[in-house]
Amino acid sequence: MTGAPTVACPDCDGTAPVSCHRCGRRGRRRAQLVLTVANLDTGAVASHEVVPRGLDPRPEAAGGWAVDLTPRVRELAAEAGVAATVEPVVVPMPDAWRPDLPAAERHELAARALAAAARPAWRVWVGRSTAPPPVDPARQLGRLCALADLLLLDLVVEARRHGDALRWAVRYEVPGSPVPDLPTEPSFADLAAALAGTDVADALTGLGERGRDAPARQLRPDPLRTLIRAATNVARVARRVRADCEGRAGGGR
Repeated sequence: MTGAPTVACPDCDGTAPVSCHRCGRRGRRRAQLVLTVANLDTGAVASHEVVPRGLDPRPEAAGGWAVDLTPRVRELAAEAGVAATVEPVVVPMPDAWRPDLPAAERHELAARALAAAARPAWRVWVGRSTAPPPVDPARQLGRLCALADLLLLDLVVEARRHGDALRWAVRYEVPGSPVPDLPTEPSFADLAAALAGTDVADALTGLGERGRDAPARQLRPDPLRTLIRAATNVARVARRVRADCEGRAGGGR
């Protein structure tokens, strides 16, 4: 890949006692985001490298500037012949960014924004030539809960603030694991979308690394407990998590 400058790592300054997995304790990261769409049926792949000089920020309705990469991902899906619904991919610009700044300043601020948004730096969408049937979020939540019981894992429904909105993610954790410092990727606009976009493999991704610091304990399945197989009330779960985020009583912390 070419044309991607390096900027100070947004997550560390290179002196952290534990190696930053994003910059390898170098304190510098490449301002680059790679978008890839792959077709499971034909093997076709389409990719695009996003670098600061190719960004075209537009004003946001709520104020500030941002780059919407969603249309580019849709173009890549069309090139690869993938029928897929693409979640918004947006790179917000720093508050200091303005179109009337000198080119060098605009380029530096855009590079910082791209390095911060590149989590992960290579985003891959995998799909098929024909769209799969829609996922029922309630049944998907029930299946994920049932598998958590079988594997003796915790199923975590996470909502983190992103500006004025919440971003949702679903994942498995080893009981007792600490809450990750960084948000789970990918994240979604609501819980229903997070369930529809998260399969078992997605929910298990990174489990080994996150579970290393979990305290040792004896886990014993309860033979009397009936596994959840039916549909689960997604709206009720979402309300409990939102209440927790807002600090309301009964949020179910």
